[in-house]
Parts: sequence; structure tokens; C-alpha cells
Amino acid sequence: MPTPVDQHPTPAEPELTPVERQLVDHVARGEVLDLTGPRPVEGWERRSWEGRAVSARVIRDLVLGRLAPTPDPHGLRLHGARVTGRLDLENVTSAVPVELLGCLLDEGVNARDADLPALVLRECRVGHPSEPPVDAEGLATRAFALELSEVRARSPRGAVVLAHARLGRASLVGASLVNAEGPALAARSLRVDQGCYLLALEAVGGELDVAVDLRNARVGEQFCFQPTRLEHSGGPQRRVDVDGLTHAGLPTGIDPAEWLALLREATPGYTAQPYRHLAAAHRAAGHDAQARRVLVAQRRDQLARGALGAGERAWARLTGLLLGYGYQPWRALLCLLAVLVVAVALALALGDDGLARTGTPPGPCPVVERVAFGLDVGSPLLTTTPRCEPTGATSGQALGVAGWLLRLLAWGFATLFVAGFTGAVRKT
Repeated sequence: MPTPVDQHPTPAEPELTPVERQLVDHVARGEVLDLTGPRPVEGWERRSWEGRAVSARVIRDLVLGRLAPTPDPHGLRLHGARVTGRLDLENVTSAVPVELLGCLLDEGVNARDADLPALVLRECRVGHPSEPPVDAEGLATRAFALELSEVRARSPRGAVVLAHARLGRASLVGASLVNAEGPALAARSLRVDQGCYLLALEAVGGELDVAVDLRNARVGEQFCFQPTRLEHSGGPQRRVDVDGLTHAGLPTGIDPAEWLALLREATPGYTAQPYRHLAAAHRAAGHDAQARRVLVAQRRDQLARGALGAGERAWARLTGLLLGYGYQPWRALLCLLAVLVVAVALALALGDDGLARTGTPPGPCPVVERVAFGLDVGSPLLTTTPRCEPTGATSGQALGVAGWLLRLLAWGFATLFVAGFTGAVRKT
């Protein structure tokens, strides 16, 4: 009797190529599989990858422990290969670190919500026709590196997506990120426990959003930002968005004045938080004068781009001119001094006919009494009890009117100085 045939046979595992078998052996031994050959890789032409292709499925199975049940702690380290297919690590939890050096990934990598010890792409070229070439949204890893690599995209979500990722350390040193239809780096709500290094970074965005999106990102230690190229097809004010970004200390790799210029000239709109965070970092470093300059720059940006009503705008302009927005109250003191000088000068110039000595005996007002009259008019807190009063002559009437105006100005400047010195103006 013939043996019954299984109607649903288990599909056999795809055959591994010799290169893929080498990779399995190297992962088990903890060694680097170097496929570059005797000469370095020059260019990214397809013909140069002959005999060096590794399936993305094989890499996924290695990370999952299917092909190497006891991988070495050094993990998967592959040099000079062309990864065929999209490397799918989405939702993968593994103890195998992944390091790709000098590799070509035509369809990119998807590490969304993965949990890995490390994900390193160094000197690689990564692309995809429609999806983010490096999609690491929600990734959790102790070390993420995309160094000296080229990423080319046409995705509204971003060329490199690190939104909501939780990283121990992040490095994009020397990376070139270009996206024709969205952000170059989309890292909204990124969390980095240690340092975040965006040095020698080239970031070019297009159409949607901004080139570098770091909104609500949090860096526990050093934040290094030194782009060599930062552009967006929508204009210079869509280059970066750092609203809600926090980090320890001052940003490094960039001069504080340049960072301040970026906040003013490269962001899509006015927000107070980046200025306040920068000022707090300056204060913590003992740079009180620089902190005040930052807060003055904040008010100027708010005046230029903030949603202020006509009254608020007028008050801001007045306090900016006379008090440095409350951070330079000495300006009001200078104005008060100017009023005092003008009052004394007028009293001296018009005192011949405009001032007369009161009491007994009456007569011309001497020079000393004219100065006393000017001091009394120009100083709201100084009373000299002058013995001269304006006469009925034209010059006396002019001096009387000027005295009223100067007293008003003196009291106004004194009040503004007190308000600025006590911080009342800054609270508005």
C-alpha cells in the first residue's frame, strides 16, 4: 500500500551561499567577516559587489539566533558586503550586536521597536526608494552609530528616523543625510542617556518639516552639534527645530554665538524654551553676562516672530530700548543722568532772564542757585530747595514748561530702573 503523501510539507530552509556560511561561522567565533578583498572598496557601483552579497534574511536569522544558536558576544560584524533586501529587525529583541562596515544596503534597515546591544553602520551607503533608509523609531540600544555613511531617501518620514528611540550613546559623526521629500534626521522625542554626537554632519531636507528635527529630545550628557552642511529646500528657517531639546551643559562643537544664531535664523518659528535652556546652561557655567545676552536675544526674536498684540509689541519695544528687556536696567540710569544734565544745562543757559531769586533781597539768580534748580528738576529723589523760580519772561516760561516735562521723564526713568532691577519687567 503506498505511503500517504503529506499535503502540507514543511518548507525547507533556503540554501545558504558560501559567503553566508562564512558569516554564520564568523558570528559563532566572534570574528569579523571582511569581504573587501586585497584592495579597498572604491565607489558604490553594483559591479564591485559581485560575490559579496549577503541576504538580509540571513542577517535577521543570525540576530534571532536561528543560524548560530550560541553566538559570540562580539556579535555580527560584517565588512564590505552588499546586503540584499531590506534588513528587517522590527520588534526584534536580541543579545547579538550588529556592526556593518563599508556595506551597501540598497533597501535600508528597519529596526523599529527593536532591542539590541548595539547597531552600528559605519562607512556604509544606505537607501530606499520610498521608505526611510534607516528606520529606528522606538529602537532601544546601548550604542547607535551611523558614522561616515551616506543615506539617500525620498521619504516624508525622514532619511534617518530616531523618533522615540532610547539610546545609551548616539553618534552620527561624518554622516551625509539627504532626503528630497522630508527631514534628513527625524529624532523627535529621542532619549540619549550619555552623549549625542552630530559632528561633521551633512543634513539636507526637502519639502516637509525641517532638515534636523530634535523636538523634545533629551540628552543626558554631552550634546555635540557641528554640521558642515545644513539645508532645507523650503528655506533657511526650516533647517532645524530644537523646541524642547534638553542636554547637560552648553552644546559643544559649535560656538555659543553660532548656536544662538541658529535659534534665531534656522528655526521655523519663535519658541522660548531653547533660549531659556541655553541661558540656564550659561548661568550654571558661571557666564551670567552671556546668559543675559541670550535672554535679550530671546525677547528680540519674540518681537520679530512671536504672536504679540499691538500693545505688547509697543511695550516690548519700549522696554527693549530703555531697559534691554529688563536685563540691562543701567540703560534707564543713563537716561536719568541725561535728563539731569539737560535740566542743569537749561537752567544755566536760560537763567539770566528766566530765573529770579526769591526771598529777600530779590535779584538775579546766581550760578550756584541755577545748578541747584536744575538738580531739583532733573532728579526725582534729590531735593535741593532752590532759592530761584522761573520769571514771567519768555525764557522763564520756557524753563517752567521744560521743568515739568523733565520731572515727568525723570520719574519715568527712575520707575523703569526699579522695575528692571527687581525683575518686574522680565516677568512681563
